[in-house]
Amino acid sequence: MADEEKKLFLKIEGRQYGPVSVETVRKWIDENRLGPDDYVRLLSQKAWVQAKNVEHLNAIFHKSRTKARTEAFTSWIDAVGSGSATILTFEGQKAERDRILTEQRRLEVERQELEELAKQAEMTKEQAAELDSQRADLERRAKELEAESDEIMNMERAVKKRRKRQTILVVAVIAVVAAGGTWLTIELIGERTALEEQRAELENRIKEVDARLAAIDSRLVSIDEAIAQARSAGNVELVAALEAERTRLEEQRTELEVQREHLHAEAPEVESGGPNIQGRTGKIGVAGPVQITGEGAGDPGRSQTEIRAAVSSALGPARQQYNELLKTNPDASGSISIIFGIQPDGSVEGATFSNSTLPDNNLIGPILNGIRGLNFSSIEGGSVRVTYPLSLTPQ
Repeated sequence: MADEEKKLFLKIEGRQYGPVSVETVRKWIDENRLGPDDYVRLLSQKAWVQAKNVEHLNAIFHKSRTKARTEAFTSWIDAVGSGSATILTFEGQKAERDRILTEQRRLEVERQELEELAKQAEMTKEQAAELDSQRADLERRAKELEAESDEIMNMERAVKKRRKRQTILVVAVIAVVAAGGTWLTIELIGERTALEEQRAELENRIKEVDARLAAIDSRLVSIDEAIAQARSAGNVELVAALEAERTRLEEQRTELEVQREHLHAEAPEVESGGPNIQGRTGKIGVAGPVQITGEGAGDPGRSQTEIRAAVSSALGPARQQYNELLKTNPDASGSISIIFGIQPDGSVEGATFSNSTLPDNNLIGPILNGIRGLNFSSIEGGSVRVTYPLSLTPQ
């Protein structure tokens, strides 16, 4: 049979065949390979229909191998030739409509299921985004907790360090040459209570010295005011007596300053639980009476107390350099006189020195620079000239 007569497609148990001729269809029906529930379609069609719903094929399935069946098949051949081979029976039309409706419903269910899956997928994306956000929050919180942990550890280290300072540990290693050359180590552990008692005693003694220094400073101010009044009144004897008293108080003040510095020098030894092994510290202090001359000498703003307090505050860099010198020369000491003027506006003029016995001339620069950087209060009187003796002594 020519290829153009192969106008039919068959779908049997889900498997597609064709194109095939009508004779092949008849043969497969006779061989029971094509049944009423299988599907057929023309080459020119897209819709599959069940064979039992096709008018001519339904007649073939229901007729015996008689003349009527042969006529039905001949009619089927003519229908295929005319392109109307898929004319449906009345029942077939209803069956095909039901089948299509069922298929549409099934597809709708599948579509809804797909939409639900799509929604779930979107929800999953939102959940994933939420999880990412929660994960980021957890990581941030973890970092915060890590920082808090570091702070706690720092606090604990600070507490341990403070407790360590509060406990004296003295290790005395005694080498004993015995039969086997054994080294004996004796560890002596002091009590924290003893350390605290020593510290409290030092603090009380320093407070007592500070109180006495404050009383002397107040007395010196009063004496300076009295000297100014006595000079204005021309009472020479009273001026001499007051100046003698001021000299005596200044000597007492010098002794108290030395005592106070000794007490402060002892304090680090108690804190560290033993002697200061980092080197000696030096003291730069007044070596005698400070001479103040000039028109403004009697003004309270140019008193011994004011000038000594200002000079002491200016000697910080010199003290640091002196302490560095003591590391290599622990016994270094000496003295020097600083001479400078103070103008009525409080500025320092012409700072120089004399009578230096300092162990290192490099100490002179920091002393003079400190004096030149001072700025006193302004007064209505005239300028003054100050001769300030300094001594440098190791402690």
